[in-house]
Order: sequence, then structure tokens, then C-alpha cells
Amino acid sequence: MKQLLSLFYCCLFFWEGLSAFASAEKSAPSIFSNGRLGIGLAGEYAKIEADLKVRSPVSLGTFSSSQQQTCKKIQVAPSLELGTSIMNDYYLGFLVSWHYSNAHTTSQSPVRGAYYFSHQFKLRYYTDAFIKPGYKLTPKTMIYGMVGASIANWSHTSDMFSFDQITQITRYINTFKMRASTVGLGVGCGFEYLIQDKYALSFEYKSYFHRSKTASQSISYQYLGTRTGDLIKVVQPSYSTFAVRLTYFFSF
Repeated sequence: MKQLLSLFYCCLFFWEGLSAFASAEKSAPSIFSNGRLGIGLAGEYAKIEADLKVRSPVSLGTFSSSQQQTCKKIQVAPSLELGTSIMNDYYLGFLVSWHYSNAHTTSQSPVRGAYYFSHQFKLRYYTDAFIKPGYKLTPKTMIYGMVGASIANWSHTSDMFSFDQITQITRYINTFKMRASTVGLGVGCGFEYLIQDKYALSFEYKSYFHRSKTASQSISYQYLGTRTGDLIKVVQPSYSTFAVRLTYFFSF
């Protein structure tokens, strides 16, 4: 909620700046014109990945692993955009969007004997704050780029199990869970077509990159005696989207 409020205040600040430019035009010529405020909704096809590395000390028995967890998801993203034309041919905007994903992907990795890990990565949602510079091909069409910050809320859970081949019973041992809100870099590009000067249909591609997050936890299990030690887990999320967005604009 604090993140969304911060982004809302950024929008208000940007709005004040654009309003000032619009007011200035009434008294003196300005390179800024056609300010607009838009509310939109996008449908997105997302590819979500988590680069997972698991490291263990000798006391646990070395069962280090590295794997890529991947899933694909259809998601929605409401948005708010503030922008203005510059010298008629150029555009500068500020785009804030919230993406509800609730995507998750699972994988397994062996430990020792009948023991194994079941890993689950889950991306609940993420929020973007992008600068959007554009170039107008015609009065109704524009190509643009996007760059800015993305705040993602995600979790990664590793459950440890043992499987008895005689009784065919799976037994839960312990859980290693990470929760994080990380800030990443988002970049993208798009094409916009204006319909009746109030509606804009946009086609976008965006990629997002986050730094890895590391955590450790003490675990123990029975295999040739009791094995205890600190398990280290490194998770690096990333995601990319293809989006179709419809935006309604108010002029000011």
C-alpha cells in the first residue's frame, strides 16, 4: 500500500508540472502542448522465470543444484498515464501500472536417498513506474520506449520430503520459505494508435530484471546418521510481457 501511495504522489507531482506548462501556454509560446491524462486497462501474456541456486555444506551432504523455473500466464494491468506533446512531433509521458499475476511454478531437486525438495516460486503482483518518451509518426500514431522501476511481491518455498518405496508413503520433513518485495529495472517499447483523439490502442513489449535474493536456514534430516547444517538458497526473478492496452484520455 505504501508503494502505491508513493506512486500516486509521483503522479500528482507530474500532473502539477504538466498543468504548469499548460498554464504557461496561455501567456507565452511554449514547446509543450496537448497535455493528457489517461486511464487504461491492459491484457498481458507474461513469461515469468526464477533462477534458483541451492547450496549446502558438507555436513548436509552436498546436494547443490541450479535450475530455471518458468511459467506463462495471462494477466491484467490497470494503468494511469500523464503526458504532453513536445514540439508536436515528440511525446513525454509518465506511466504507472499495477499488474495482478498470481503466477506460480514448481520443480523438484533430489537430496540424498529417498529425500527430495519441491520448490515453488510465486509472483503475486508487481507495480511499474515508467518514463515514456515517444515519437509521432502521424497525428494518430506513435512509437515509444519505456524505462523505469518495477516493484515485485514474490515468494519462494522449498518443502523437503522423504518417500518410502516400501510403504509408498511421502513424509513431510521441513520448509524453507522466502518472501520479498524487490525493486527491478523495466525496459520496453510500444506502438500507439489514437481513436477519435480520446481512445488509444497500444501494443507493448516489456522486460524486467531483478537482482538476486539470498537466504539461509538450518535444516536437518536422517541419512546415514543425523545431518544438520545451513542451507543457502539464491533466487533471481525476471519476467517479460506482451500487452494490448486500451486507454481513455482526458485533455487539459
